[in-house]
Amino acid sequence: MLNEKEKNELRAKIKQQLEDKEKERLAQKEKLERGEITRREKKKASLGKPIEEPASAEKSDEAVQSAPAQAPSPGRYTSTDWAEIERIKNEAEEEWYNAHSDYVQYTDHYGKRKWTHKTLYMQKQEKERARHRARLAKRKTLVRSLILVGSIIVLTMVVAITYLFTRDYCAIQVNSNIKGATIFVDNMRTNFDTDALVTNISAGKHTISVYKPGYNKALRMVELEKGDTLLLEINLEIDPQAAMIAEAESTAVHPPEEVQPIYTPGSAPKAPIVVTREKTSLHISSNITDAIIKIDGNPTPYELNQIIDELSAGSHIIELEKAGYRSDPMYAQVNLQKGAPTQYLAFELIRENPLIITIRTEPVDGDIFIGGIIMGHGETVKEHQLPGRFTISFGKVRGYRTPEPVEVQLSERNPSITKVGLYLPIIEISASLGQNGQIVKKKVREVRTGYFYSNTGPVPSEDFGPEVKKLPLYNIYTYEMGYAFARRNPPGSDFVEVIFDLPQNFEKNKILYLSLRGLASDNNYLFNLTKVTDIAVEINGRTLISHYPPINNLDREEPLGRDSWPISDFLKIGENRIMVRATEDNKCYYYLYSIEIN
Repeated sequence: MLNEKEKNELRAKIKQQLEDKEKERLAQKEKLERGEITRREKKKASLGKPIEEPASAEKSDEAVQSAPAQAPSPGRYTSTDWAEIERIKNEAEEEWYNAHSDYVQYTDHYGKRKWTHKTLYMQKQEKERARHRARLAKRKTLVRSLILVGSIIVLTMVVAITYLFTRDYCAIQVNSNIKGATIFVDNMRTNFDTDALVTNISAGKHTISVYKPGYNKALRMVELEKGDTLLLEINLEIDPQAAMIAEAESTAVHPPEEVQPIYTPGSAPKAPIVVTREKTSLHISSNITDAIIKIDGNPTPYELNQIIDELSAGSHIIELEKAGYRSDPMYAQVNLQKGAPTQYLAFELIRENPLIITIRTEPVDGDIFIGGIIMGHGETVKEHQLPGRFTISFGKVRGYRTPEPVEVQLSERNPSITKVGLYLPIIEISASLGQNGQIVKKKVREVRTGYFYSNTGPVPSEDFGPEVKKLPLYNIYTYEMGYAFARRNPPGSDFVEVIFDLPQNFEKNKILYLSLRGLASDNNYLFNLTKVTDIAVEINGRTLISHYPPINNLDREEPLGRDSWPISDFLKIGENRIMVRATEDNKCYYYLYSIEIN
């Protein structure tokens, strides 16, 4: 137990030490002003460090008296005495510094309050501001670079998407010696007349034909590859029969109602010349080319999308027939006359039992696209009249991974298809400390703290365990993890544990990573000089890593670290536990900011 005399002596020694340091600082300042110190000594003086004097064989009495007071022998005092000595020291220092207006008090990285000279404090503040300005400038440069790179990526994606959506289609420039002729693709009439560029033609083999009344129909076979643009010259020839009829009609003599024969001596009477077209002309088209044409109730061998010129003049009933389809209109009546222009009929065959695609999304509602066109949200049922291949894709839903596009084939053998777009949740789990030191959880059920012994395991405790400390340089709150009990042997170690759940539809083939954001330090334990920061991580009772030294260090003012490991093999469906703790070999505090799984 300290008596009053010892307390007073301790106070006097502490104040004398402070006075000696102040004299030494002023002496260095005078030498610096007179230019009597070297460049190296000048740098030390600017940092507030003492300049070493030349070594001498014997120290003077004054030097001995000004030497710092030695700490009392540890075996003489109890822990209560040590606490009293620390209190007296703090009071003496505060009393001395308050009496000298050239000193200010500040808080270091560990939250401890210290004193320093105003000049050194201002220099340190200026360095901090310079570093802050440098960090801001670097951040602005990084943002500008990211914006530039992002713009380039977006432009590249736009060009690539445009190319992908247009490369599968072809185009044909159809030219002819006769302008205004109708262009047919695979016997289907188009809206183009020569000369014209016919677009949106699929790759493969096609029949391109050109027709105009009075000319023979001409056709060409072509084979296209994806993205091709072909120039095709198709010349039409005059139909001789049509030309003869036209010439006959232009030169025909039409007699009056009463025709008087003309007699020439020695010759027989001649009748007036009357020329008429001998055939009728009918063109029948449909969306289905293999249907049967029925004329007046009788099936015929005629093909669709062709001109029929073998029918007799008069009224006829035209129908189309194909199993599984109904015709719109059901029939058409035409009145054919010889020599009249070609009559055109168009039918649409509608499937009685249409082809059906049923699409739904689970477990959330997402946009549904067929061929790049939105068809519904959550669930849609689409009917199709024609077989074919269709691409099904899905829209983005926040917090879920978008299902991959799929292709489906509708056919007579496969008339109904059901597809489910499965949205899998994106795993983003984290626990950290907020601006006021409170726990911030994201998909975490519970955060526990306490102390750990290797022989007994973790013991949850709100009173004992890691303390919440603020790091002023980083402006964040962290868990200060070290030993649990200073006066126990072994002292135990602090731990932080997060408890969370993985959903039933979690993809085990997807790799999840554990990331610890924190900082090692050189802030070692009391009466320990080893600079070692060592942590361990356990997942569901299994050791992920038993000894790990975090990379970034607080005392070197390095950025907030991120240490990561793949942990998919350690996780399970349902409840999971991840514990981070200081090990028995740890000698310096570890400052943990957040635990993240993604």
